[in-house]
Amino acid sequence: NYIAGMLLMHIQDEEKVFWCILYIMNRKNWRCIYKSNMTKLMELLDTVDQKLKKDYKALYQHLDENDFTVGASFSPLFITLYIYQMEHEAAMRIMEFFILDGEQALLKVLYKMIDLKSAKICTLEEIELIMYLRTNMINECIAENGGVAALLDYDEDSMEPLETPTGP
Repeated sequence: NYIAGMLLMHIQDEEKVFWCILYIMNRKNWRCIYKSNMTKLMELLDTVDQKLKKDYKALYQHLDENDFTVGASFSPLFITLYIYQMEHEAAMRIMEFFILDGEQALLKVLYKMIDLKSAKICTLEEIELIMYLRTNMINECIAENGGVAALLDYDEDSMEPLETPTGP
């Protein structure tokens, strides 16, 4: 599991990691991402689909013309909390934002990246398009905009790493 692995690398205390995972899966309701009907994932993808149809018509049309669904394009980002797409520190920062703000943090990062890169996305096709959407776009946005916090409009200097939740 990407989430458990990331937490273990960052926290290095199995009991604290257990309580973090419990918090993410239950309080943030992230367990529904991994259930067989994937209700949470489907809700998130529907939200993204509606946003693209409304605010990014050219991008939505380009994805459709290339036979890409919103699910095929963006579901790995939600399933892994962006973890496998980037280097450790940036991935941990997104995890911290997710713990604080929930799925809204993930959506905010995605929409900011789309704002920044929709013109480029519309020039890509096939394998280049999917690779860009799943991996290269986030790394490019982080590099060009001074870090993950810029994608969320947070002041990186004022942010301290989160304390891990403790048991009951």
